Amino acid sequence: AAVTGVKNALITARAGFTTVRDVGSSGTSAIAVRDAIRDGSVPGPRIKVSGQPLSMIGGHADPAVGLSPDLRDALSTTPGMFTVCTGTEECSKAVRRLAAEGVDLIKFMATGGVLDPGDIGLDQHFSDAEMRAIIDTAHALHLKVAAHAHGAKGIDAAVRAGVDSIEHGTFIDAEGVADMKAHGTYYVATLLAFRGAVGMIGKGLLQPSSEKKARQAFEAWGVGLNRAYKGGVKIALGTDAGVFPHGQNAQEIGLMVSKAGMSPRDALIAATKGGADLMGLSAETGTLDPGKSADLIAVDGDPLKDPDAVTHVAYVMVMGKPIPMR
Repeated sequence: AAVTGVKNALITARAGFTTVRDVGSSGTSAIAVRDAIRDGSVPGPRIKVSGQPLSMIGGHADPAVGLSPDLRDALSTTPGMFTVCTGTEECSKAVRRLAAEGVDLIKFMATGGVLDPGDIGLDQHFSDAEMRAIIDTAHALHLKVAAHAHGAKGIDAAVRAGVDSIEHGTFIDAEGVADMKAHGTYYVATLLAFRGAVGMIGKGLLQPSSEKKARQAFEAWGVGLNRAYKGGVKIALGTDAGVFPHGQNAQEIGLMVSKAGMSPRDALIAATKGGADLMGLSAETGTLDPGKSADLIAVDGDPLKDPDAVTHVAYVMVMGKPIPMR
């Protein structure tokens, strides 16, 4: 996994990304990649990692879902399988264990996901109290928290619990938009993930329940981001890379404009200043100012006129070091 991560990190840097969050990886592989890049052993973007996302039993990131009963029982007693938690005490303990591994942030599944087996749906998973326990524990440890969330009730529950960002936000409603603005919560739409899911519809690649959810999500493609944008919610670019091939990440900017009605300028701000602010890196990167890290790219074309210009990357520098482009 770490070797694959090194490969994908270089691909992502060559695509013009100087800093990324990895909000979901098994074991400590992403931590190893993060450290190798930081130490100069391999080229790539600056990385903030969450490690394994937290899930309720049977939830979106439960590693035992779909396994045989014997294997599921074996996994439940395996050291390190602490990413499934129930109740406030267990969830707080899970956050502390992840923090001890050296993660930079915490990710939890506030709702179901498109690829979940069965009819678990896209609504709220963790209880309000469990969400507060996860978020309060993480914040006490100076870690930010990202919530995977599709359904409106799950989105708003996570926001009211104090989460720092909502990932996907597919079916956000007016109440969710108002609460996100009031709490200063960031919205990360991951529009490219919808394109990846659409490519699997009708090809027998998804279970019937997942295909149904994929169609529902596709109908709302860009709607949530448009609502958040019009409502004055803070926005950062995110892509859910892995659902689609790494290296296509910059296509998200064009989708933010075409699918959600953002201006090219605001989409670029979300991809630079917004992302740095969400990750707590505003003093280090996100804008080209004296004293900040030399993180910059050069593209062919004017992205203020043509958002797709950011997909034509000619040069990348991360932390003052040029990225080898071939």
